[in-house]
Amino acid sequence: DGEHNSTFLGKLAYAGFALEGNVGSRTKHIPTASFGSLFDDPGTRTTDLRSFMELKSDHRITSQIELNTRFYYDWYDYEGDYMNPNGDTPPAAVKNLDWGWARSYGEEIRTRLTPWGSENALTLGQEYEKTLRGQQQNYDEGTLPPYPIDVNTMPERWAAYAQQEWQLYPALSVTAGGRY
Repeated sequence: DGEHNSTFLGKLAYAGFALEGNVGSRTKHIPTASFGSLFDDPGTRTTDLRSFMELKSDHRITSQIELNTRFYYDWYDYEGDYMNPNGDTPPAAVKNLDWGWARSYGEEIRTRLTPWGSENALTLGQEYEKTLRGQQQNYDEGTLPPYPIDVNTMPERWAAYAQQEWQLYPALSVTAGGRY
């Protein structure tokens, strides 16, 4: 069993604005015969790469109104190699390739209102996310299309939400919200 991780995180901030980015990668060797693969084969491994870039702002408009916005770009890559038994036919193992990736962007705008005092807050917001491209495939090495799993997708989602917080007593608060 082995694993290698690497991560880089950076942030620039000025006057209520922040630009953040992250790149993280992990490769894991899997000796436990997951998904029917061969036990302790060094060729069975997974690699994940997850990265994002985000620009956000937090501003207090008045003593009772706070505005938060964020815009982001996100990417994810996955690759899995699984050495599976090949029965009596040489070679003794066949490599199963499992991979996927996605690229997306989005935004969120949220305001927090406290006209009844800081103990009672109303939060209103909306967010949108669009996947530019998402793809996943799984097949045995040397196999020609069509593959058992071959998915391409470009979903998008939009949501609006509201949340009310009440501080009834110093040790008791109630929060209720909804999202569409």
